[in-house]
Amino acid sequence: MRKLTPKFLDIPLKRRSKIRVKLVVSLVLVVIILILLGIGIVKVNDFFNKNYLQFNQVISIKLQVLVEIKHRETPVSEIIKVIEKIPYPNDLDTPAKKKIFEVFGIENYRLAIAVSQCEGLNHPVDGFNVNTNGSIDVGYLRINSIHFGQKGCSLNEVSTLDGNITCAYKIWDEANKITGDKIGSFGAWVGFTNGCASTKL
Repeated sequence: MRKLTPKFLDIPLKRRSKIRVKLVVSLVLVVIILILLGIGIVKVNDFFNKNYLQFNQVISIKLQVLVEIKHRETPVSEIIKVIEKIPYPNDLDTPAKKKIFEVFGIENYRLAIAVSQCEGLNHPVDGFNVNTNGSIDVGYLRINSIHFGQKGCSLNEVSTLDGNITCAYKIWDEANKITGDKIGSFGAWVGFTNGCASTKL
C-alpha cells in the first residue's frame, strides 16, 4: 500500500529551498513594512499634535462704500495707577507709629515699631539716657550721640518725632554700607540684638 505524503514533500528539494527563501524574505518584508507603517503613524500623529489644517477661503468678495468719513480717535496710552500713600494699617494708634510706618515702609515698619518699644517709644520724644561709656541715647529709637555729626541726625533733630525716626531710618539703611537699597539692619539697637523686639511682634 502506497504511503500518503503532503504535497510540499512531493516538490523537489531544490524547489523547496527556493520557496523557503521566498517565504522568509516575504516575512522579513512584512515585518519591515509594519515597522515603517508604525513609525509613519507616530510621525503623522506627532505632526497633527503640533499642527492643524486651516482651510481658507480662496476668493473673498466684499462690497463697500468707496469713500467714508470716519471720526479720528485720539490714541489713549495705558495709565498705570500708583498708590503713593498706602493706607495706615489698623495697629498704628499713635503719631510715632504712623511716622515709623511712613519712613520704614510696609515691609519693615512692624519690626521698627517693635525695636522702638524696646528702646524709648514709651518715653518722651526728647527723653534720653546716659550710657556707661559717656554717650547718650535720645528719643523713641534712642539715637546714640555718635551719630549727632551725621546730616539729619543732630541733637536738635533727633529730639523731635520726625527727626528721631528719620535719623533712625538713615542708620538702619546705611548698616550694609549701601544707601537707598532698602535692605537695612537693626543691629545698632540693643532692643533688637538682645531679642526684646521679637517679643513685641
